[in-house]
Amino acid sequence: MDIYGISHAGMERKINQDCFRLELFEDGAFCAVVCDGMGGAAAGEVASEMAAEVFMVSLSERVKAGMKIGEIRSLLSGACKKANEQVYHASVEKQEQRGMGTTVVAAVCSSGKVVVCNIGDSRAYLVTESGMEQVTADHSLVAEMIQRGEISPHEAQTHPNRNIITRVLGVEPKLKGDFFSFELLEGEALLLCSDGLTNELSDQQILEILNGSPSAEDAGNALISAANDRGGRDNITVVVAKA
Repeated sequence: MDIYGISHAGMERKINQDCFRLELFEDGAFCAVVCDGMGGAAAGEVASEMAAEVFMVSLSERVKAGMKIGEIRSLLSGACKKANEQVYHASVEKQEQRGMGTTVVAAVCSSGKVVVCNIGDSRAYLVTESGMEQVTADHSLVAEMIQRGEISPHEAQTHPNRNIITRVLGVEPKLKGDFFSFELLEGEALLLCSDGLTNELSDQQILEILNGSPSAEDAGNALISAANDRGGRDNITVVVAKA
């Protein structure tokens, strides 16, 4: 397994409120998480770092080869609950952190079986021989509008409310994440990313970069560079895993 993560503040933001963590184990299993924080001052940065760290501590000690889908999902669910509780309590305790929260997209792979958990509009993509598929579903206002047939996916890219998220970790005392499971086969790739990438690059542009990159590190660096070349209006974070 070839896995690499990178985060960049972008071309316009002074503070990077994105955060990622990843760990690859000797048996080929791995866990990774990408968080995109939100909140005034540095609160978004606090929320994303706290959530990413809680996820990684919860996962890294328990992930191993040969796990079943149900075991992985239970592990991710527990990490999600713990991270939400910690970010929520931290936001309640400090005035300057009130209302802070973060998106989360986390993945655990064990013996080729992958489970992804997401909250918000950070995404997971699966790249196969047939192309690239968005695994997760955005928790956002424009995603709901697309589902209702009110706007098209193309219109959503420039909609004035495209940054409104409908589900965020750490804002409420209890939270439900969405879970997706699939197999990651040899020659395929998994991409986790914040919306700083997908707001600048189309799925086709992302796919071309992934297919044209010989390693996960090359792919991650190329995606960051391409998003910044297109404007880099937000923080950008990617984790690429090539099987």
